[in-house]
Amino acid sequence: SNVFVTFDTEEAQRKILESLTVSISNVSKNNKKALKHERFLFRGKHVMSVQEPPEPDSVRWEDLDETISVQFRQRLFTFFLSLLCIVGAAALITLAKRDGAITG
Repeated sequence: SNVFVTFDTEEAQRKILESLTVSISNVSKNNKKALKHERFLFRGKHVMSVQEPPEPDSVRWEDLDETISVQFRQRLFTFFLSLLCIVGAAALITLAKRDGAITG
């Protein structure tokens, strides 16, 4: 799950990111030695994956709690809808060229 944390200053954000950022392999192995101090562990025993978030207006807040399968279906639907629009536009251009409405 995703957690978004806000800070009063950019300096505080940088300090926390510097203290908590570890590699993906250290997170997956739960390598506690990768952190500078044991107090940075989540619930005293878990290494967290911490990264600077995207800008707030680029986050799709409604979709944060969607499962991977729902996200996959949404992307698949969008892909096929986009493909249908492209094929439809190409067909219209081909028909217009054939009927002489477009020259060139």
